[in-house]
Amino acid sequence: MKYLAHRNQEDGREQLMVDHLWGMSKKAEKFAKVFGEQEVGQLMGLYHDVGKYSREFQEYLLQGGGKKVDHSTAGALELVMKKGIAGILVSTSLQECYQRIIGAMIIASVSVGDITLPSYPLVETGL
Repeated sequence: MKYLAHRNQEDGREQLMVDHLWGMSKKAEKFAKVFGEQEVGQLMGLYHDVGKYSREFQEYLLQGGGKKVDHSTAGALELVMKKGIAGILVSTSLQECYQRIIGAMIIASVSVGDITLPSYPLVETGL
């Protein structure tokens, strides 16, 4: 089965998932290099749209839209389950951990462009 990341309804052009994820991985890696987090950027790019492999999302694309399908949460959950938060954010200090988390969020929301971060209550950190 071919899995699509994007499909242009007007002309039928399609982008395969594998091409999309590798391309976004390289793009996010480049953006993250500015603050020394190339590996985090690469992982974010690879995992940001894993949810598009779902049957629901593929049907959404092929039917030309309709009810939105959450496709970004699955990648974040998969990455944390496989790597654990410590595996993604190896650091020597709590401050560095926060910097990496913020950097990853910036990569996710700015360079990738189609991730919607869920709204969570703020946690008082004391910093």
